[in-house]
Amino acid sequence: VNTSTANAQPVEETVYTVTVFNSYQCTAESSVEIDVFPVPEPSISVSVIDPCPPASVLIFNDTEDTQYQGCLWDISGGEIISEDCSLVEIRIEEGGEYLNALTLVNEYGCDATTEVDTLLIEDAEAAFNFFPEAPTADDEFIQAFDASDNSIELYWSIDGDSLGSGHSPLLPLEGLRPDFYDLCLTVVTKDGCRDTSCTRFELQNNVTLWMPNTFTPDGDGLNDVFVPVINGQEYVQEYLFQVFDRSGQLRFESRDIMTGWDAEMKNGKYSRQEMYQWEVVMQVFGEPRPRQYNGKVTLLK
Repeated sequence: VNTSTANAQPVEETVYTVTVFNSYQCTAESSVEIDVFPVPEPSISVSVIDPCPPASVLIFNDTEDTQYQGCLWDISGGEIISEDCSLVEIRIEEGGEYLNALTLVNEYGCDATTEVDTLLIEDAEAAFNFFPEAPTADDEFIQAFDASDNSIELYWSIDGDSLGSGHSPLLPLEGLRPDFYDLCLTVVTKDGCRDTSCTRFELQNNVTLWMPNTFTPDGDGLNDVFVPVINGQEYVQEYLFQVFDRSGQLRFESRDIMTGWDAEMKNGKYSRQEMYQWEVVMQVFGEPRPRQYNGKVTLLK
Protein backbone atom coordinates (compact mmCIF):
# COMPACT_ATOMS: atom_id res chain seq x y z
CA VAL A 1 0.00 0.00 0.00
CA ASN A 2 1.60 3.26 -1.11
CA THR A 3 0.32 5.46 1.71
CA SER A 4 1.44 6.85 5.01
CA THR A 5 -1.40 5.08 6.86
CA ALA A 6 -3.15 1.75 6.45
CA ASN A 7 -6.17 0.14 8.08
CA ALA A 8 -6.13 -3.54 8.88
CA GLN A 9 -8.52 -5.93 10.62
CA PRO A 10 -6.61 -9.10 11.32
CA VAL A 11 -8.55 -12.14 12.47
CA GLU A 12 -5.49 -14.07 13.56
CA GLU A 13 -1.88 -13.43 14.58
CA THR A 14 -0.32 -11.35 11.75
CA VAL A 15 3.02 -9.63 11.00
CA TYR A 16 2.83 -6.26 9.25
CA THR A 17 5.93 -4.78 7.54
CA VAL A 18 6.47 -1.16 6.56
CA THR A 19 9.10 -0.31 3.90
CA VAL A 20 10.16 3.28 3.30
CA PHE A 21 12.51 4.76 0.74
CA ASN A 22 13.84 8.19 -0.11
CA SER A 23 14.69 10.03 -3.29
CA TYR A 24 18.06 8.31 -3.44
CA GLN A 25 16.33 4.94 -3.46
CA CYS A 26 17.57 4.13 -0.02
CA THR A 27 15.16 1.84 1.82
CA ALA A 28 14.42 0.74 5.33
CA GLU A 29 11.95 -1.72 6.82
CA SER A 30 10.19 -2.16 10.11
CA SER A 31 7.88 -4.99 11.16
CA VAL A 32 5.29 -5.40 13.88
CA GLU A 33 3.54 -8.54 15.05
CA ILE A 34 -0.15 -8.16 15.87
CA ASP A 35 -1.63 -10.57 18.38
CA VAL A 36 -5.37 -11.22 17.90
CA PHE A 37 -7.12 -12.40 21.05
CA PRO A 38 -10.26 -14.53 20.93
CA VAL A 39 -13.68 -13.07 21.78
CA PRO A 40 -16.01 -15.06 24.05
CA GLU A 41 -18.95 -16.75 22.37
CA PRO A 42 -21.69 -16.67 25.03
CA SER A 43 -24.31 -19.40 24.98
CA ILE A 44 -27.29 -19.38 27.35
CA SER A 45 -30.45 -21.39 27.94
CA VAL A 46 -33.61 -20.90 29.99
CA SER A 47 -35.53 -23.21 32.29
CA VAL A 48 -38.91 -22.06 33.63
CA ILE A 49 -39.35 -23.85 36.96
CA ASP A 50 -42.78 -22.39 37.71
CA PRO A 51 -44.50 -20.57 34.83
CA CYS A 52 -47.22 -19.01 36.98
CA PRO A 53 -46.56 -15.62 38.58
CA PRO A 54 -44.72 -15.31 40.79
CA ALA A 55 -42.78 -17.32 38.20
CA SER A 56 -39.43 -18.96 38.99
CA VAL A 57 -36.93 -18.90 36.12
CA LEU A 58 -33.34 -20.17 35.79
CA ILE A 59 -31.05 -18.79 33.07
CA PHE A 60 -27.93 -20.91 32.49
CA ASN A 61 -24.57 -19.84 31.09
CA ASP A 62 -23.67 -22.74 28.78
CA THR A 63 -20.39 -21.18 27.61
CA GLU A 64 -17.17 -23.16 28.16
CA ASP A 65 -15.35 -21.94 31.25
CA THR A 66 -12.13 -21.40 29.27
CA GLN A 67 -13.74 -18.62 27.24
CA TYR A 68 -14.28 -16.13 30.06
CA GLN A 69 -13.09 -14.88 33.40
CA GLY A 70 -15.94 -12.55 34.33
CA CYS A 71 -19.62 -12.02 33.57
CA LEU A 72 -22.47 -9.55 33.89
CA TRP A 73 -26.16 -10.48 33.86
CA ASP A 74 -28.60 -7.85 32.57
CA ILE A 75 -32.04 -8.76 33.93
CA SER A 76 -34.80 -6.54 32.50
CA GLY A 77 -37.63 -7.81 34.66
CA GLY A 78 -38.08 -9.69 37.88
CA GLU A 79 -36.16 -10.00 41.11
CA ILE A 80 -32.76 -11.70 41.20
CA ILE A 81 -32.83 -14.43 43.84
CA SER A 82 -29.27 -15.67 43.30
CA GLU A 83 -26.62 -15.32 40.63
CA ASP A 84 -23.12 -16.31 39.60
CA CYS A 85 -21.46 -16.74 36.23
CA SER A 86 -22.94 -20.20 35.76
CA LEU A 87 -26.59 -19.25 36.25
CA VAL A 88 -29.03 -16.67 37.58
CA GLU A 89 -32.34 -17.37 39.32
CA ILE A 90 -35.07 -14.76 39.00
CA ARG A 91 -38.62 -14.39 40.26
CA ILE A 92 -41.19 -12.61 38.07
CA GLU A 93 -44.25 -11.25 39.84
CA GLU A 94 -46.35 -10.25 36.84
CA GLY A 95 -47.09 -11.66 33.42
CA GLY A 96 -45.40 -10.02 30.44
CA GLU A 97 -42.50 -10.22 27.98
CA TYR A 98 -38.97 -10.00 29.34
CA LEU A 99 -35.59 -9.71 27.53
CA ASN A 100 -32.44 -10.69 29.47
CA ALA A 101 -28.76 -10.67 28.48
CA LEU A 102 -25.35 -12.04 29.52
CA THR A 103 -22.00 -10.31 28.90
CA LEU A 104 -18.77 -12.32 29.20
CA VAL A 105 -15.23 -10.94 29.55
CA ASN A 106 -12.12 -13.06 28.95
CA GLU A 107 -8.56 -12.79 30.25
CA TYR A 108 -7.62 -10.39 27.45
CA GLY A 109 -10.39 -7.94 28.30
CA CYS A 110 -12.42 -8.90 25.26
CA ASP A 111 -16.17 -9.04 25.84
CA ALA A 112 -19.28 -10.22 24.05
CA THR A 113 -22.99 -10.09 24.85
CA THR A 114 -25.85 -12.40 23.98
CA GLU A 115 -29.55 -12.01 24.72
CA VAL A 116 -32.14 -14.51 25.85
CA ASP A 117 -35.04 -14.79 23.46
CA THR A 118 -38.03 -12.87 24.77
CA LEU A 119 -39.27 -14.67 27.86
CA LEU A 120 -43.09 -14.70 27.89
CA ILE A 121 -44.79 -15.21 31.24
CA GLU A 122 -48.57 -15.51 30.91
CA ASP A 123 -50.54 -14.60 34.00
CA ALA A 124 -54.01 -16.04 34.59
CA GLU A 125 -56.53 -13.27 35.22
CA ALA A 126 -60.20 -14.22 35.46
CA ALA A 127 -62.79 -11.58 34.56
CA PHE A 128 -66.40 -11.72 33.44
CA ASN A 129 -69.76 -9.98 33.33
CA PHE A 130 -73.31 -11.29 33.19
CA PHE A 131 -76.88 -10.42 32.26
CA PRO A 132 -79.30 -9.64 33.76
CA GLU A 133 -77.32 -7.84 36.44
CA ALA A 134 -80.31 -8.04 38.82
CA PRO A 135 -81.92 -11.43 38.12
CA THR A 136 -85.24 -12.40 39.66
CA ALA A 137 -86.81 -15.69 40.60
CA ASP A 138 -88.70 -15.54 37.30
CA ASP A 139 -85.45 -15.79 35.33
CA GLU A 140 -84.43 -19.29 34.29
CA PHE A 141 -80.83 -18.43 33.38
CA ILE A 142 -77.99 -15.96 33.75
CA GLN A 143 -76.06 -15.25 30.55
CA ALA A 144 -72.36 -15.08 31.48
CA PHE A 145 -69.60 -13.58 29.32
CA ASP A 146 -65.90 -14.35 29.75
CA ALA A 147 -63.55 -11.33 29.68
CA SER A 148 -60.36 -13.11 30.82
CA ASP A 149 -56.87 -13.02 29.31
CA ASN A 150 -54.82 -16.06 28.25
CA SER A 151 -57.43 -18.61 29.34
CA ILE A 152 -57.92 -21.92 27.55
CA GLU A 153 -60.14 -23.57 30.18
CA LEU A 154 -63.04 -21.94 32.02
CA TYR A 155 -65.18 -23.26 34.86
CA TRP A 156 -68.32 -21.55 36.21
CA SER A 157 -70.00 -22.05 39.57
CA ILE A 158 -72.63 -20.52 41.85
CA ASP A 159 -71.92 -20.88 45.57
CA GLY A 160 -69.48 -23.70 44.82
CA ASP A 161 -71.86 -25.72 42.64
CA SER A 162 -70.28 -26.39 39.26
CA LEU A 163 -72.32 -25.15 36.30
CA GLY A 164 -70.09 -26.12 33.39
CA SER A 165 -67.62 -24.34 31.15
CA GLY A 166 -67.45 -22.18 28.04
CA HIS A 167 -66.88 -18.55 27.14
CA SER A 168 -70.54 -17.43 27.18
CA PRO A 169 -72.67 -20.09 28.90
CA LEU A 170 -76.26 -19.92 30.05
CA LEU A 171 -76.11 -20.64 33.78
CA PRO A 172 -79.31 -22.17 35.20
CA LEU A 173 -80.99 -20.65 38.25
CA GLU A 174 -83.31 -23.58 38.81
CA GLY A 175 -83.79 -24.44 42.47
CA LEU A 176 -82.34 -21.18 43.80
CA ARG A 177 -84.48 -19.23 46.22
CA PRO A 178 -84.24 -15.44 46.50
CA ASP A 179 -81.00 -14.72 48.32
CA PHE A 180 -77.41 -13.57 47.75
CA TYR A 181 -75.13 -15.86 45.74
CA ASP A 182 -71.50 -15.87 44.60
CA LEU A 183 -71.03 -16.35 40.85
CA CYS A 184 -67.45 -17.47 40.21
CA LEU A 185 -65.25 -18.07 37.17
CA THR A 186 -62.02 -20.09 37.36
CA VAL A 187 -59.66 -19.90 34.38
CA VAL A 188 -56.62 -21.99 33.46
CA THR A 189 -53.85 -20.94 31.03
CA LYS A 190 -51.89 -23.21 28.70
CA ASP A 191 -49.16 -23.35 31.37
CA GLY A 192 -51.62 -24.50 34.03
CA CYS A 193 -51.84 -21.15 35.84
CA ARG A 194 -55.18 -20.64 37.59
CA ASP A 195 -57.16 -17.66 38.79
CA THR A 196 -60.67 -17.28 40.19
CA SER A 197 -62.91 -14.21 40.18
CA CYS A 198 -66.25 -14.02 42.02
CA THR A 199 -69.11 -11.53 41.98
CA ARG A 200 -71.95 -11.52 44.51
CA PHE A 201 -75.42 -11.02 43.08
CA GLU A 202 -78.90 -10.94 44.57
CA LEU A 203 -81.58 -13.19 43.18
CA GLN A 204 -84.64 -11.06 43.79
CA ASN A 205 -87.98 -12.61 44.63
CA ASN A 206 -90.05 -10.49 42.21
CA VAL A 207 -93.09 -10.67 44.50
CA THR A 208 -95.64 -8.13 43.26
CA LEU A 209 -99.14 -7.17 44.38
CA TRP A 210 -101.99 -5.92 42.21
CA MET A 211 -105.38 -4.86 43.58
CA PRO A 212 -108.54 -4.06 41.58
CA ASN A 213 -110.22 -0.75 42.42
CA THR A 214 -113.80 -2.03 42.01
CA PHE A 215 -115.73 -5.28 42.28
CA THR A 216 -119.36 -6.31 41.78
CA PRO A 217 -120.59 -9.05 44.15
CA ASP A 218 -123.85 -9.64 42.28
CA GLY A 219 -123.54 -13.38 41.74
CA ASP A 220 -123.03 -13.27 37.97
CA GLY A 221 -119.68 -15.01 38.26
CA LEU A 222 -117.77 -11.97 37.01
CA ASN A 223 -115.68 -9.93 39.42
CA ASP A 224 -117.73 -11.16 42.38
CA VAL A 225 -114.82 -11.40 44.82
CA PHE A 226 -112.31 -8.76 45.86
CA VAL A 227 -108.98 -10.61 46.18
CA PRO A 228 -105.32 -9.52 45.93
CA VAL A 229 -103.44 -10.74 42.85
CA ILE A 230 -99.96 -11.76 44.02
CA ASN A 231 -97.13 -12.81 41.74
CA GLY A 232 -94.56 -15.04 43.45
CA GLN A 233 -96.91 -16.40 46.10
CA GLU A 234 -94.46 -19.21 46.91
CA TYR A 235 -92.14 -16.63 48.51
CA VAL A 236 -94.80 -15.18 50.84
CA GLN A 237 -94.23 -16.64 54.30
CA GLU A 238 -96.87 -14.71 56.27
CA TYR A 239 -99.94 -12.93 54.96
CA LEU A 240 -102.82 -10.82 56.30
CA PHE A 241 -105.59 -9.24 54.19
CA GLN A 242 -108.14 -6.90 55.84
CA VAL A 243 -111.03 -4.72 54.63
CA PHE A 244 -112.50 -1.80 56.64
CA ASP A 245 -115.58 0.34 56.08
CA ARG A 246 -115.63 4.13 56.24
CA SER A 247 -115.98 4.12 60.01
CA GLY A 248 -112.92 1.91 60.40
CA GLN A 249 -114.89 -1.20 61.32
CA LEU A 250 -113.27 -4.45 60.22
CA ARG A 251 -115.47 -6.11 57.59
CA PHE A 252 -113.19 -8.89 56.39
CA GLU A 253 -109.94 -10.62 57.34
CA SER A 254 -108.02 -13.54 55.83
CA ARG A 255 -104.61 -15.13 56.19
CA ASP A 256 -105.14 -17.31 53.13
CA ILE A 257 -103.77 -15.81 49.90
CA MET A 258 -106.43 -17.61 47.87
CA THR A 259 -109.38 -16.29 49.89
CA GLY A 260 -110.99 -12.97 48.94
CA TRP A 261 -113.87 -10.80 50.17
CA ASP A 262 -117.26 -11.50 48.62
CA ALA A 263 -118.92 -8.68 50.67
CA GLU A 264 -121.29 -11.12 52.42
CA MET A 265 -121.86 -10.35 56.09
CA LYS A 266 -122.51 -12.79 58.94
CA ASN A 267 -126.26 -12.23 58.73
CA GLY A 268 -126.28 -13.33 55.09
CA LYS A 269 -126.73 -9.85 53.75
CA TYR A 270 -124.20 -8.01 51.61
CA SER A 271 -122.27 -4.92 52.51
CA ARG A 272 -123.68 -1.78 51.01
CA GLN A 273 -122.36 -0.04 47.95
CA GLU A 274 -119.63 2.37 48.97
CA MET A 275 -115.85 2.79 49.08
CA TYR A 276 -113.85 0.57 51.45
CA GLN A 277 -110.30 0.69 52.76
CA TRP A 278 -108.11 -2.38 52.37
CA GLU A 279 -104.72 -3.36 53.80
CA VAL A 280 -102.32 -6.21 52.98
CA VAL A 281 -99.34 -7.15 55.16
CA MET A 282 -97.01 -9.92 54.02
CA GLN A 283 -93.62 -11.23 54.99
CA VAL A 284 -91.58 -12.14 51.92
CA PHE A 285 -88.79 -14.71 52.07
CA GLY A 286 -85.37 -13.12 52.50
CA GLU A 287 -86.66 -9.65 53.40
CA PRO A 288 -85.97 -8.23 56.88
CA ARG A 289 -89.35 -6.52 57.39
CA PRO A 290 -92.93 -7.22 56.31
CA ARG A 291 -94.33 -5.36 53.32
CA GLN A 292 -97.40 -3.20 53.91
CA TYR A 293 -99.88 -2.17 51.22
CA ASN A 294 -103.13 -0.22 51.50
CA GLY A 295 -105.65 1.40 49.24
CA LYS A 296 -109.33 1.82 48.43
CA VAL A 297 -111.85 -0.29 46.57
CA THR A 298 -115.39 0.55 45.48
CA LEU A 299 -118.15 -2.01 45.92
CA LEU A 300 -120.70 -1.70 43.11
CA LYS A 301 -124.05 -3.44 42.86
